Amino acid sequence: MENKIDVVEYMVRFYKIDSQIQECEKKLKSDFNKLKLFKLNSRLKEFAILIKHLFNNMRVLKLNDQLRTEYEISEKSLIN
Repeated sequence: MENKIDVVEYMVRFYKIDSQIQECEKKLKSDFNKLKLFKLNSRLKEFAILIKHLFNNMRVLKLNDQLRTEYEISEKSLIN
């Protein structure tokens, strides 16, 4: 019985939520349109490509335990 609300309260809540959804939808459409108009300048594009290549190349590297120092924290100790 405590969770029941009358029709008027239901309509008030419904329209409040509906208006919030409409506001979010307008903002999303606005942001999407701004994103479509956004142009990346050439220097930023080159930097993005460089970072992409660096991260791709990092996956190729393998850890060498012999090169570690005594002050480093190993992955095993972080897990435990």
